[in-house]
Amino acid sequence: MKCNNVQTWQKVRIQLNHDWLQNQFIPACAKMVHVLEGAVQDEAYGSKFFGQYLPVCVNRFKEIDELIASFEKSMSPGSLFEENPLNCLPGNQKLFFLELSHILWMHKNPVQKWISNAKKALAYSQTCWLNTQEKNKGFGDVYDVKICVSEFLESCIELSDCISLFPSKIIV
Repeated sequence: MKCNNVQTWQKVRIQLNHDWLQNQFIPACAKMVHVLEGAVQDEAYGSKFFGQYLPVCVNRFKEIDELIASFEKSMSPGSLFEENPLNCLPGNQKLFFLELSHILWMHKNPVQKWISNAKKALAYSQTCWLNTQEKNKGFGDVYDVKICVSEFLESCIELSDCISLFPSKIIV
């Protein structure tokens, strides 16, 4: 996944955060918590969750990491200078305005904070994923697994919230 322009970045953001994380994985994780608590009766769900939903996280987390890493370049107003008509400016003028717009954008918005918070949330989700995997492989009882899945659920909600804070369009 390469997010090298605004439209691609936004499309990937929607696919990862809205389509997968919010509408598929978080509800699946919440259901697993309810199954472990005994609030939902579905004996086959544990196998489905740990066998189908959890393994997907490895690749999705890599994609989310790439999304976060590409945010600044893709969503900076400077990226507008790579498109018509701004890309027709003479080289030095184009570079000057590209850099100026990027600096002003960075000064006006908490870009580094958005990125830092998203990276921290992703790292925490990855840690919770690992803990959940370990507890499920027989290194913990049902109560331990429930705690790990609950923490993982909360970490994924936090991650989704952080991704949602990224602007949905270029802010000038």
